[in-house]
Amino acid sequence: MDSLIDLHHDIFTFLVIVSIFVFYIFSYIFYYFRWSIHRNTKIIRFKRQHINHNAPLEIVWTLIPAFILVAIAVPSFTLLYASDDIGEPALTVKVIGHQ
Repeated sequence: MDSLIDLHHDIFTFLVIVSIFVFYIFSYIFYYFRWSIHRNTKIIRFKRQHINHNAPLEIVWTLIPAFILVAIAVPSFTLLYASDDIGEPALTVKVIGHQ
């Protein structure tokens, strides 16, 4: 049970870190690109750029979640296989049924 609680705390730590990061990114975007700053301007400040691919960025945002999932999966499978061991039974009961 202690291992299960430790696993929960580890996974919850990942959840909190990712949630804080996402909240920060959303706050940044909502604050710096808000409509109240740009509604009276007739010039579009942020012109649309045609960006097709950015291979290093795509590799990074694919590998970071993959590493996080592996960091969660390894202790999870370790705990799963450790809980599968039933040990030596203290009592063996032999039951015979007849119809």
